[in-house]
Amino acid sequence: MRVVNSKNLLRVTWNELMSQIDKPKLKQMNYEIFVIILTVLSWVNTFLFFKESHKDVKTIILWTQMALAIFFLFDFLYRLNKAESRSQYFKKVGWLDLIGSLPFLQWFRALRVFKTSQYIRNEHGHLLKGFFEARAETAVLTIALAVIFLFEFASIFILRAEDSAKNANIVDAGDAIWWVLVTVSTVGYGDLFPVTANGRLIATLVIVAGVGLFGILSAYLARSFLGKAPSAPESEGSGRVTQREPYEEILVELRDLRDQHTEARKEQDAANKALQERLTAVEKLLESEKIKE
Repeated sequence: MRVVNSKNLLRVTWNELMSQIDKPKLKQMNYEIFVIILTVLSWVNTFLFFKESHKDVKTIILWTQMALAIFFLFDFLYRLNKAESRSQYFKKVGWLDLIGSLPFLQWFRALRVFKTSQYIRNEHGHLLKGFFEARAETAVLTIALAVIFLFEFASIFILRAEDSAKNANIVDAGDAIWWVLVTVSTVGYGDLFPVTANGRLIATLVIVAGVGLFGILSAYLARSFLGKAPSAPESEGSGRVTQREPYEEILVELRDLRDQHTEARKEQDAANKALQERLTAVEKLLESEKIKE
């Protein structure tokens, strides 16, 4: 009897804890996916840092973790500022986000990652539509991810490739990161350069990636400066201009409200089921006591 009650109690506690994490809105889902990827990257870096024996590689990972920690701290402040009740947000899950912003403590963000990932699986159809409707924002976040991954792993790979060369000039973490910065930006000072075949192959990939990233970034900046072109009239002489964006925003909000209602109903059903199981257990216990008497 006690085992059943303990399982029910754990199930209800887990549902309550997960319900405390705010469900992300569809129009902010690109940012939520961006945060998930960075969180997973921080987990991988934690594993690599304690497994790696190369001092300079560990230094690169540590610098990356520090940069991610700064981002997660700003993410915590952003969520705190947007929360309806700051005190309630901090008491429920805000303290987890705050601790998770510290280097190598991003494991405390696991509940948020699990909740958002679960929501992504349920809303994958709407996500694809959101990606196409917010291509500019998606491009910016994709560029940011590419830059982070490129700087960290290109620095590690070039340092590994050049580590065994006798006449290498990329010999520590600072040299590797500086070389990646100069190469990605296509400046090419020439003060640092790879001397091995593997290093030159890595340099080729970094150069191509740098050209592509700057091309996408230039297109986005051009679009931002020029602004969005006005909508075309529906018909000549009608004088009416199509305005679909407000209606699309309303549809997104309606879908969000529908999803919130559905999830709240599921949580209520789960709570009712747990309560019914508890009442049944109490009735059985009372009947057994009555039979003994």
